[in-house]
Amino acid sequence: MNLNRKHFALSAMMAAVLALTGCSTAQAPVENQASETKQAVVKDKNAQSDKTQTTKTETEDKNDDVELDNLTAVEGTTISLSDAKSNLLINKGGTYTLKGKTNYTIVVDAKDQDVTLILDSATIDAKDLPAIYVRNAKKTVVDVTGSSSLSSTSHTAQDGLNAALYVCSDLDLKGSGTLTITDPNGHGIKAKGDITSRSVTIKVQSGQDGIHASDNLTINSGTYSFTADDEGIEVNEALTINNGTFTVNSKGDGLRAETGVAIKNGTYTITTENEGIESKADLTIENGTFTINATDDGSNAGNDLTVKGGTLNVVSTSNDGLDANSNLNLEGGTINVTALKTPEGAFDEDNAKFKISGGTIVGLSAMATLPTDVTQNTVMINASSSFKKLELKQGGKTILTFSNPSSSTTTSNKTSEATQTTSNDQTGNSSESTDSANKDNFQNTKPEMRQGGMPGANASTAVLTLSCKDLKAGSEAELYLDGELAETFTVEEGLTQVGNIQTMGGGMPAGDFGGRGGQMPGNFENGQRPEMPEDFDFGNGERPQMPEDFENENSRKQKSGRSNKGGQNNQNTQEDTTSSATKTTAAL
Repeated sequence: MNLNRKHFALSAMMAAVLALTGCSTAQAPVENQASETKQAVVKDKNAQSDKTQTTKTETEDKNDDVELDNLTAVEGTTISLSDAKSNLLINKGGTYTLKGKTNYTIVVDAKDQDVTLILDSATIDAKDLPAIYVRNAKKTVVDVTGSSSLSSTSHTAQDGLNAALYVCSDLDLKGSGTLTITDPNGHGIKAKGDITSRSVTIKVQSGQDGIHASDNLTINSGTYSFTADDEGIEVNEALTINNGTFTVNSKGDGLRAETGVAIKNGTYTITTENEGIESKADLTIENGTFTINATDDGSNAGNDLTVKGGTLNVVSTSNDGLDANSNLNLEGGTINVTALKTPEGAFDEDNAKFKISGGTIVGLSAMATLPTDVTQNTVMINASSSFKKLELKQGGKTILTFSNPSSSTTTSNKTSEATQTTSNDQTGNSSESTDSANKDNFQNTKPEMRQGGMPGANASTAVLTLSCKDLKAGSEAELYLDGELAETFTVEEGLTQVGNIQTMGGGMPAGDFGGRGGQMPGNFENGQRPEMPEDFDFGNGERPQMPEDFENENSRKQKSGRSNKGGQNNQNTQEDTTSSATKTTAAL
């Protein structure tokens, strides 16, 4: 009986959610809609990045099917915005050219007909409402010519219409011009259907997402710039990028999608206080040039993460570089990944497979993940984290080079107010005095701490994961750091481990220290073995107690999350429950 009540309540709640959300396709007007108090899915910026969905009770007007009063129906297909005396209404399908400037909103209510809006050097600076609000259309095309701009300065009148360009239909963006969009409180662009974009140049500054797609987003070409207080791009279903140039500065994820991210090509410069690229399902990169500086993971996949080609330069300041919650596959391309915050790794997978089958690969990290399947020769070796240039040589030839991004004198995070100085950069190894201190500390540290260090610290020594097609088994190779020979070793077929490699989770599967069987080494510095607590008794099964303030990796990751805005939790209400079955299910 109790189970039946629960099923009934769940069904009723789902029906209520579906009834209260989404743009209307009905032709009859809907008037005087009231705000509803309801459970809304939010993205908790302070929650673990892979578990960002939660609920909270919040009073919010989720109805975005709004019939506005005092509209003036346009006459003809060329609209002089400068002549507008009130908000304008387009109530028929067709192609309309907008010119001039206005402070009034353009409303499209075309009863499921296709509408094309040509923005010909148009400027729309709306108050309280979107600059363009498409209430009803079968498909909306925005064609940009010249230099046009859309802005919405507040949303106090209709909080549900939270974007400068708000479209309740599929949206096609194109054109030869430049569209500048500003919305300090909402999204730059939001569509309650699929979005496609090509050729156009779009620049967005927004208080929420740069682009928010309720369904799928496909970008074929164009130039895009997003400065966002939330995600640069957020998609409730799949994100596909075939080409384009992208510059993203965001407090949330740079690019994020719920059902998969597929990137075919393009140029990406992403600076974010959260994750660079996040897919809640698979993430596949086939080609392109990527420069990613992220506070959280450089790229994260809820399922498989696969790199087939391209050039990736990825730096994570507090988490993993490339992180797959299932399989991690490196198949090709130039892949340079740095993650020096202990206990993070350049590459990470969760109890699955880490395959290296191609590419020119450099991983520089506090800890390492051992590949499970290596068909291209790979070496893992320890090195100081403060070097500037790495060279791997074999047979008198340089087969791999790498410039350490952590050795730069300053690191600037564009989304934060403060510019970090040389004594407090992303690696902790930026000045000569710091380098010297780190080296001294490394020499004086207990053996078990020499690999990586305590959780949360920047590692003074790091693990290198190096792989390329020219690395040949059966002969010696030399590792040079800043022009000096650091190590000579013989390359084995498959995976070569040089010395004791600190792996994710604290274990070292090879070498004397932390080797098989848990044997302690006999070559500690000064011949000293670590002393066990006096009251420690193996016979009683007791374990030494950890310090009260010690956090293991799991508890640390559960506490990690996105930075706060203005001292408050950076939370956004989960939107578009009717458009994404995935998110609706998570909410219920």
